[in-house]
Amino acid sequence: MKRFASVAGAIALAAASVPAAAMDYSWRPYRNQIVIDASGEMVADEAKHFIAWIEQSSRQWNGRKATAIVFNSPGGIVKGGVDMGLVVADFHMITGVAPGGERASACVIAWAAGALKSAASDSKIGVHMMSAMGGDPAIDATFFNIKWLQKTGAPNSVMVGAMSTKPDDVYWLTQDELTAWGVKIVPRSPVVSQPLSSSQWSFLQNTVSEVNFGAPGGGEPGWVRQGRSCSRRRG
Repeated sequence: MKRFASVAGAIALAAASVPAAAMDYSWRPYRNQIVIDASGEMVADEAKHFIAWIEQSSRQWNGRKATAIVFNSPGGIVKGGVDMGLVVADFHMITGVAPGGERASACVIAWAAGALKSAASDSKIGVHMMSAMGGDPAIDATFFNIKWLQKTGAPNSVMVGAMSTKPDDVYWLTQDELTAWGVKIVPRSPVVSQPLSSSQWSFLQNTVSEVNFGAPGGGEPGWVRQGRSCSRRRG
């Protein structure tokens, strides 16, 4: 766990040099809990912004806990997806995709890490190869994504789509694929599937610990620094 924490810390430090606008967050009560809505592009230090927002907003929650986060994001940075995925999994949050919304490529990492997963019936979830500087496929990042998807229960067809679809295209999942993944298809609320087992979560921790997020000299590798992994292209 200490090794995992040190890797997470290194990710946060690397993200500090990437200026960008974070996602927009809002909250709403659901029974005696709080649901968070997240929209916009995911930046490299997204988790840092998210935690800061939680610390400020939770003062208005009257002791209630945020148990679910519903995404609507056209894309983002690979490292931001990893970072947010670790936060989501660590707090055992339920994840969803908003009605009419989308979740694509590396952004799927954060959603897939949910203890329970859902998607609105009219939402879109897509994957493709990760991209490096210049838009070329980033093999290491794509391999990491495949392992993450596999250990969160993604069916083989989704992993094939993630490693065979070029970065400037998107493989959109069918409802059959989402159902095979254990995702609950719903019109609205994020109520959902099978939680990650302890062995799956342990594997994700170990996988992240083994990934070299740094570059020689302490800088960021190209796929983290420049790798916008999600295309705005639809369909």
